[in-house]
Amino acid sequence: MKVNLENYTVASKIFLGNNLKLILISTNGQDAKKVVELTEVVGFIEDKGTGRLSWLRIDDGNGSYNFDLSIRLQRPEIQTFNEVFLFVDDACVNFIFRAAAKSVSFRDWCENDKWLK
Repeated sequence: MKVNLENYTVASKIFLGNNLKLILISTNGQDAKKVVELTEVVGFIEDKGTGRLSWLRIDDGNGSYNFDLSIRLQRPEIQTFNEVFLFVDDACVNFIFRAAAKSVSFRDWCENDKWLK
């Protein structure tokens, strides 16, 4: 799945146990919020790079990062986990966030997320 994030910025990151939630807020004056929810995170890379968000991409398993983590942690099931990227360019080459998690969802912020501010 690939989602355009040109009008969003990361407002906060909440890491609870093995689960991570990224809260995205609109930069165009609207009150829109989105949530990227990762469950059973086994690893992530974050770069405080410059530039605005361009794209969110969620890939099914068998990525190179998943393969590397599965070998390092001696857990072959990690190879089938989802991989998620936050890119800062239209070509989807330069990322500021990359993670491997058992499941990843992208959804609208809802009333039950109030505590995530």
